[in-house]
Amino acid sequence: MPIKVPEGWTQEKDIAGFVDIWGEKDDYRKATFDLLEDKFDRLNAVLEAGIMFLAEKEGVRPVLPPSTISTREKVALFAQLLPAAAGEDYVRRFSLSLARILWLEAERERIGRYPEPNQWLFPFYEVADSFLGEAFELEESLRCEHNDFSAATIREVEREDR
Repeated sequence: MPIKVPEGWTQEKDIAGFVDIWGEKDDYRKATFDLLEDKFDRLNAVLEAGIMFLAEKEGVRPVLPPSTISTREKVALFAQLLPAAAGEDYVRRFSLSLARILWLEAERERIGRYPEPNQWLFPFYEVADSFLGEAFELEESLRCEHNDFSAATIREVEREDR
C-alpha cells in the first residue's frame, strides 16, 4: 500500500506522529527532511558495504564504485552478487529485503514529486523510519548469514561518503 496520510489527518496528528517516532524538535519540517536524508544515506551505506563484501567473497570488483550509482542500481548489483550456490532461504531473505528497498525508493520518489511546501510531514518521516528499518534488516541479514561481515565495514563506507 502506498504511504499516504490517514483520513482525518490534522496538523496536531502530524506533529504527534513525528514526536512518537523521533521525539520533540524545534523545527519539525527541517528535522523531517534531515532524518529522511540521514536514513536514506544509512540505507545506501549498508547496501554499499554489502555489495563490496559480496563482491570480495565472489572475487570480483564492481565496474563502478557503489557510491556512484543509484539506489535501484545498488539493489540490482547486490542481487547479482548473491552467491549462485546459496540456499533458497538465503536468497529469499535477501530478495525480500531488496524488494522492500525498491518499494521504499519508489515511495520516496513518489512523495518527493510534490512541490515544497507539502502540507504533511507524515509520508516523509514514515519513509525515513522505513529506510532505517530496512537498513537494520539488511545489516542483520548480512551478519547472520556471514559471520565475517561487521558493522566496521558500514562505518568505513559512511566515512568515505563524507
